[in-house]
Amino acid sequence: MIDDLKAIAIFAEMAKQGSFRGAAKTLGLSPSVVSYHVGQLEQRVGTALIYRSTRKLSLTHEGQVLYEHAKAMIDAAESGLSEIAGETAEPQGKLTVTLPSLVARGPLNTRIAEFCKRYPGIMLNLIYTDTRQ
Repeated sequence: MIDDLKAIAIFAEMAKQGSFRGAAKTLGLSPSVVSYHVGQLEQRVGTALIYRSTRKLSLTHEGQVLYEHAKAMIDAAESGLSEIAGETAEPQGKLTVTLPSLVARGPLNTRIAEFCKRYPGIMLNLIYTDTRQ
């Protein structure tokens, strides 16, 4: 199944680019590797997915159907990865900072406020004191 998913993703990129060479360039593969995976996928499903000519490639009806499903699969996977990456990319947690009382009314507070706006997931606890902690 994993090999099928890889071949489907390669097939989808080939269909999107309109050529083995274009897909290969985008995916960082050789055109022969792209062609191999598409050929293996065609054998697996038992039908031609693309019409090959010397000038261009075009999808068969079955290829078009598979391409639509492949796009949905890839979009769903990318959406899931983006959602997960978005959750972990934003800093979160509690941060306690002890500062001397002298800076309580200085320009540093403006920078601290900007930090709090930029990173709302951080709960900032500021302690202004002249006593060593």
